[in-house]
Amino acid sequence: MFKHPSMLSKVKDSKKLFKKTTQHAEGTITPNKQMQLPFFKTSITKSQITELVFNYIVEEMRPIVACEKPSFCRLIQGLTGITDSTLLPNHKNISKILQLNNFGKAFRTFSKSSTIESDLHYVGNLDELNSDEDTQIDSDNENNLSSPIDMEYVDVGQLLYESNSSGCTNFSLPDHLTCCAHTLNLIATTDVAKITDTNYINISKKVFIKLSSFWNLLSRSTGASDKVFDICKVKFPVPIITRWNSTFDAIQKVLLFREKLNFVFLELNLAKIKNTEWVFLEEYCKIMQPLTTALDKLQGEKRNYLGFVAPTIIILRRLLIELSLLTYCSPLKYCVISSLEKRFSYLFDLSSPKSKSFIISSMSHPLFKCSWIPLRYIDLCKELFINECKLTNSYSDVYENHISDNSDDSDTEFYGNVFSSQNSSSNDELSTNEHSALRNSNLSSVEALSFLNSKVKELNILDSFPVVKQVFIKFNTSIPSSAPVERLFSVAIQILTPRRNRLNDKHFDMLLCCRCYLQQNSLT
Repeated sequence: MFKHPSMLSKVKDSKKLFKKTTQHAEGTITPNKQMQLPFFKTSITKSQITELVFNYIVEEMRPIVACEKPSFCRLIQGLTGITDSTLLPNHKNISKILQLNNFGKAFRTFSKSSTIESDLHYVGNLDELNSDEDTQIDSDNENNLSSPIDMEYVDVGQLLYESNSSGCTNFSLPDHLTCCAHTLNLIATTDVAKITDTNYINISKKVFIKLSSFWNLLSRSTGASDKVFDICKVKFPVPIITRWNSTFDAIQKVLLFREKLNFVFLELNLAKIKNTEWVFLEEYCKIMQPLTTALDKLQGEKRNYLGFVAPTIIILRRLLIELSLLTYCSPLKYCVISSLEKRFSYLFDLSSPKSKSFIISSMSHPLFKCSWIPLRYIDLCKELFINECKLTNSYSDVYENHISDNSDDSDTEFYGNVFSSQNSSSNDELSTNEHSALRNSNLSSVEALSFLNSKVKELNILDSFPVVKQVFIKFNTSIPSSAPVERLFSVAIQILTPRRNRLNDKHFDMLLCCRCYLQQNSLT
């Protein structure tokens, strides 16, 4: 203030103006007090604090010891208003919760047959962790783990070895399936690069050289990126080799700003794209649009089943065949169609043994049923589906329980003589087991045909068809893409950071499992 005496008068004037604004209508001056935040006094238990801290550590991928940091403890105390430091969790409590809840959360994540009781009773309930004694915590949580779900650890390798050595075929690994999304990506990259048409090669080479120079300049020069943003008001994506559909998305973004990019290329001293080359890019996106849409559907993790593969590939081929009026990209169209027929030959020739799982998985899905099957294969596919329903019902007692639950004692007593006469006559020709097997086989056929004739396309319709539901679970458990596994590795990289290099394998697996579980619950 002494260095700038000219500013002193301005400060005094501002103070006077501030005092005048604080006066009431009566002329009194209110004291200038700092506004206080309205803290609501609510009771919070130790288990609630522990659960919130545990979820924060898992979701934000923080070290477990972060709960004991002084700054973190002060934050919790300031937000909750507690003064007792014993209510704050330590790394031992968090580690025990992680160990106790890990398998239960993994079970509830990958098992959709959990009962209402298990959903209401949280696996490894945190309410039981109020005591600081280790023995009390262990005993309480062991009881909690066994109450909602009976868990048993089984050595799968030993089980398969014993079944193979004894000649038992009840246990077997599912058939190996190739990643359908990766196969489509190979068609869009590797197979397309093998096109031998001279005209297509010349024009595509010129176009992609110009676009590559534009994308490289955006990724390497911040000045060029800012200049493009000032003109177009958007950021242009750059293709990445490891990211599927990135080239198509980048080209589609370029086509949306065709007029402005002509001026951008001139400002950046880049080779201008000609009109014929713009037409080539439009035809390229027109052909690749169905392919990228199919790839996005097959690489999904939620609401995606093996039954989506056959209808998606067949519809994709049909859409490509219907494309016409192509000037430059006709070789691209025929290359994609021929690659689809070659790499997915078992989906176009449904009489192949390899296509059985894809046929049944699609027919057991209420969305598709028989709508995607060509007419020449409709009888064959129906026979496969009905036979699979009969085979599934022969290993279960679905109809036995269903009939026994709906039976009425009064009806049995009234019509007892009729039932006894029918049973006695039938026993002369068939044994009891054969009669039951024939009845279940007929019921399975009727149920399968009723399901195929139903017009309902929601998944909950499967509850009305118990045998079809078992077939659906059997063949649609596998997902058609390995993209979810690759996403799991992406999350793993975020957990195993350089500053957490001492994280052992056991805790790493637990954190990864809990992270995926909490992420799934946040999306559903």
